[in-house]
Formats: sequence, structure tokens, C-alpha cells
Amino acid sequence: MSRLARRRGGRGGQRGWALASLAGIALAVVLVACESPPQVVQIDPARGEANVRSSQPIDIRFDRPMDRASVQARFRMVPAVQGSVRWVSDEELAFDHRPFNPSSRYEVALEPGYRDARGTVNTLRHSWTFETEAAPVLTDSSPGQGDRNVDPASYLTLTFSRQMDVGSLAGAATLSPATSFTIRGDPTDPRRAVLVPRSMLDPDTRYSMTISGDARDVDGNRLETGGVLSFTTGALRSLHHWVGFIAEPPSAGSSAGVWVVNENRVPRQLVSEPVTAFTWSPSGSRLLVRGEDGAWTDRPLVGPGTSLPIHAGWADYLAPGDGYAFLEGGTLQILRPDGRSLVVATGVGDAATSPDGGTLAFVVTGTGPTGHGSEIDAYDVDLHARYRLQAEPAAVDGLAWSPDGLGLAYRVDSGDPQHRQLRVRSLRDGSVTTVATGPLSPPLWQADRQHLFATAPVTTGAGTVSKVFRFAIGGSAASPRAADGLPPDAAVGVSSLSLSSDGHQLAVVSDAGGLPAVWLMNADGTGLTQLTTYDPDDFPYSCQAVGWTPT
Repeated sequence: MSRLARRRGGRGGQRGWALASLAGIALAVVLVACESPPQVVQIDPARGEANVRSSQPIDIRFDRPMDRASVQARFRMVPAVQGSVRWVSDEELAFDHRPFNPSSRYEVALEPGYRDARGTVNTLRHSWTFETEAAPVLTDSSPGQGDRNVDPASYLTLTFSRQMDVGSLAGAATLSPATSFTIRGDPTDPRRAVLVPRSMLDPDTRYSMTISGDARDVDGNRLETGGVLSFTTGALRSLHHWVGFIAEPPSAGSSAGVWVVNENRVPRQLVSEPVTAFTWSPSGSRLLVRGEDGAWTDRPLVGPGTSLPIHAGWADYLAPGDGYAFLEGGTLQILRPDGRSLVVATGVGDAATSPDGGTLAFVVTGTGPTGHGSEIDAYDVDLHARYRLQAEPAAVDGLAWSPDGLGLAYRVDSGDPQHRQLRVRSLRDGSVTTVATGPLSPPLWQADRQHLFATAPVTTGAGTVSKVFRFAIGGSAASPRAADGLPPDAAVGVSSLSLSSDGHQLAVVSDAGGLPAVWLMNADGTGLTQLTTYDPDDFPYSCQAVGWTPT
């Protein structure tokens, strides 16, 4: 082939390649021109949806990856809402915002011109509307408006149409006469809040609770209208099924008085002055408290108490009209209602009052041939009669009457803690039974009168801890074993113990997981529940010396 022919052939190939390239470009343009624009395939809230939560994000999902900047530049809300776009993926965006206004209609729009990641443009406007939820309202309360004879120990419950922000509610609620209180959500109903006065309400008093419109629900909506709720308390009543205890600031040397708590786990203060000991009246309507100077005061649940001319380590209520019993410097005495004192016995080391308040049991120390024995005597308050119940060759303490008053439990200590005995004397037939031996605390009766409870140190995998033990009366003497200790958790020890009047539950002080706190458990050790929790703002205290109310 000649050089000319080859040159002509080359030019023809180049023209063919150029034509093919132009055809490919044209085909690509046609394909792009024919590709459908990006589409919105899912929206939330839905078109026309009502009762949309004010805090609900706007969510838009596309059918393909999008050019984020073009979409964000064309996203609109009418009326305008302050917020920001957040991309969940290249195909989905969310708009997080300040709470919508309640009972309002909003429009979400994507203006024309947004495009996908390949540059395909949607030239249409996409929009939809929805309506937001109504403002929250107070729907119910207890006490109700105008209620009378309300128990001064009552909590106040507020029920709203929706779950409220408890923090805003606390700042929007006031109680008059001025009363300090705590507001907590009800775990059984998210729409309900519980207002707990930090002390008992005053008896026979008209109270007003005001809730302002500053209260908000969890979505940020203000209460539709504030309001005033009025009620009137009745006379003081006995406390039933509450646990009393002494609170103490962790860094202070004196107590913060006597508090009570129940299964609602909100402590309430009964006595604000420093207290070193307390006991309940048989009715559960009064407290006998010992101050730091050893003086005793008879305190009602609300209001000032009556100072008593008693400086003693132990004191207790007698039956109504009989006054008080107290043990001062080894002398057991009775303070009569008229203010006179009667000496019952001297050389007394321990004493206890029968459940009906009519009989005193007490220990006279230093008896027997060796002078190391003890004699347990009784004294009938109405008959002024003293008689002997039991003699023991060693020291005796921890006297405890059975709930029916027909048995007396006590501890015998010969000097070796490992061989202490818990014994029971029957007042029916005079029999004496040794129930348990070991390093035991003074005993407590269960309501069934068939069991005693005590604490004892045992060694577990967590070290040496004090546990609660339950001993049957009538069998052979038992000893505390780590496997039988309550609570079952090896790491949980107890430092104070009290039994409910029905015998079904135990209140203990334990420092499990922090400062000493009040815990509740069933008599078999199950259901361990913490009732108090240290809080630097609401409850900056540790706990000691628990004592159930008598009923």
C-alpha cells in the first residue's frame, strides 16, 4: 500500500472514532435526561397526622443517596422553627428542633431544586402538614378540691394529661402555709407526680397548693392553665407501717433528729432537734425522744413537745394515765402524770415495758452467791406489786416482751461473746427455754410468738459481716451459721434491726453500696429494698437506730 493510501485510511479511522464518541455522549445525555428525579418515600410525622409530640424530630427518607447541601438549602418549616438538620444516612435526614407550640399546624416543605448525589434535580415542591398535641392539663388530684379531714401524713398526688417534667413542676408548685416538700414521679403511672411534704402537715389547717403555668411536660409544653387546689387537714392520726430512724450528717457529730420513711422511699422529718434515742407510743401517735444532754421529751407527730424531768439512759411509755418508766443510774422509777416520781427498784441494769404498758420487767444485777448473777423481776404498775420471774448465774440484758405479753426473751452473757444465750421464759407455765447460742445481739420477737430474731457477726467470702438470724422457739438451741444469715447476699451486713408489727417485714440499717441507709426486706430475707438514699440536696444524711411504728 502506498503512503498516500495509508494516510487516507488513517484519516477515515479517526473520523469513525469521533463519530462513535459523539454518539456515546449523546446517548449518555439522553439517559440522564430520561432518569427520574429523586423521590421522598417516607415522612414522619405523616401527612395530616394529629397529636404529634412537640419534641418529635422531622424525618424524611429518600429513594436514593442525596446531595446533602442541596437538600438542606431547600428544607423549610412554616411557621419557622429553630433547629438543625442531622443526616442519619445519605438517604435519610432528621430535623431536631425546639419544642413545637401545642395545638398548632405546621408545614414541612422541600423547595424545588434539590438533587440526588448524581446531580438529578427534582423541580417540584414537596410539602405536607401535621398538627401538634394540646398543652398538658391537670386532670385529677388527691386530696381533691375542697376535701376535708385530710390525714396530716398524706402525700399529695397530681395527675396530668401527659407525663410532666418533675424539675419544672417542683419550681412551679407552692404550698401554703409555707411547707417544704419534694416532688417525685410515680413509677406506676408516668402521668402522675407525688408531692411529699418534708414534715407532717399541721392538723386542722386549710392548705392551698398553687401550680403556675411554668410547669412543663417532658416535651417542653407549658401547662395550659395554672390553678389552685385547696383542702383542709383533720386531726393527727397514728402512723401505720412506717419505719422511724435517726438521721445523721456524715461529717457532723450530732444527729438531724428523727425521720420516718415507708415503701414510697421519701423520708420525712418528725423531730428536727438532735436525738440520741427514741421510742414510739403504743398508739404510734407520739414519740419519746432523748436529747444529747440525756433529757427526755414527749413529742407529738406535729408541734412542740413536753419536756420531762427525766435524765436517763432508758425511758418508755406506760399505759395511758400511768405516766412513764425510766432507768437512771441503776434506779428504775415511774414518773406519774402529776409529776411525782416513784422508785420501783435499785441496782437495775435493764428494763422493758409490757405491750399493754401495765407491767415492767427488769434485771437486778449482782445477785447470787458469787455476786455475778442476775434476777429478773416484774412490777405490776396498777397493783404496785413486785415479784420474781427468773434467776440466772450470769449477766442478763436485752429484755423483750412477746407481742401477747405472755413470754419474756432475754440474753445471758457469761463473759464469752461466743457463748451468749438467748432464752425465753413462759409466763404461762414458768418454763425456760434456750433458743440460741453464739455472739448474738439482744432478741426481738416475731409477731407469731414462735420465733426470735437477732443479729450476729459471721465470716463470709466478703469478710466478717453482721447478719440477721431467725430462731424457732421450742426446738434445740441453734447457733448462727453464715449460710442462714439474712440478707442472703454475703456482702450485705446490718447494724440495726426492727420488725414490723405484723412480723412480715424487717427494717435494717446497712451500708451496702454507700453510707448507712434504711433497707426493707421480707422476714425470709427476700425483697431487699433500699428506702433511703444519700442525696446532697434532698437527703444529706446517713441512718441509724431503726424502729417500726407499733401498728
